[in-house]
Amino acid sequence: MAKQLTVILSIIVLLSGCDKSLVGDCFVKRGSVKKEVRYFDQSFNSIQSQDMVDVVIVADSIHFVEVSAGENLLSKVTTKVEGNFLIIDKESNCNWTREFKKPTVYVHLPMVRTIEYRGNGTIESRGELIGDTLSIHSWMGGEKIQLNVDYNRVETYHHSGTTDIVLNGEANELSCYKHSMGKLKLFGLRVLNAYVDTKSSTDAELWITNRIDYKLNFEGDILLKGDPVINKLEHTGNGILIHN
Repeated sequence: MAKQLTVILSIIVLLSGCDKSLVGDCFVKRGSVKKEVRYFDQSFNSIQSQDMVDVVIVADSIHFVEVSAGENLLSKVTTKVEGNFLIIDKESNCNWTREFKKPTVYVHLPMVRTIEYRGNGTIESRGELIGDTLSIHSWMGGEKIQLNVDYNRVETYHHSGTTDIVLNGEANELSCYKHSMGKLKLFGLRVLNAYVDTKSSTDAELWITNRIDYKLNFEGDILLKGDPVINKLEHTGNGILIHN
């Protein structure tokens, strides 16, 4: 009896400490999946993804999004434009009380310049993304960013978390900053020249055809295909460059 009373009191304390709107939402059924189209008064060229939302980037001539989620949760998926960024978030955090299915946001835009990953969903492209410079920043999270690209310059930044970045296509220049446990899987991205700074326990897979300058300072290896000029700038730790 004492044990049951302790459990009941713990639940009461937990619920009383929560935001009342979120507690109420915990017991709302997800409902059948619906799709909602949203337009904006201003354009954007960058995307910030937060919380547990999957994102699909679609090259298009105009800016709009399609939100796919349970009909009772559509309003909880927020999409707003601040400066050049479309910010995608989810207000509800109560997936533990109902059948779990992440919402999906389809982002339509002519060209994407920057992606900031701060959530726990996937980001992928539908078709090929084309532009001059693409910067991908991965903070936290633990899933995957997978894109088909054709850019002059691609920049990847693994700041923290375990998110994998998987790219296919072509780029003239590549700059990689890899200081987290996320994997860099770029065997499908044909690159002319690259600069790589890795301080990670996981590997970086690269396809370079002309020149690579690299710093390698921890356990993870650089797995290299192609026949580039190889210039070692710095090397400490047990990781090595393996040239296939």
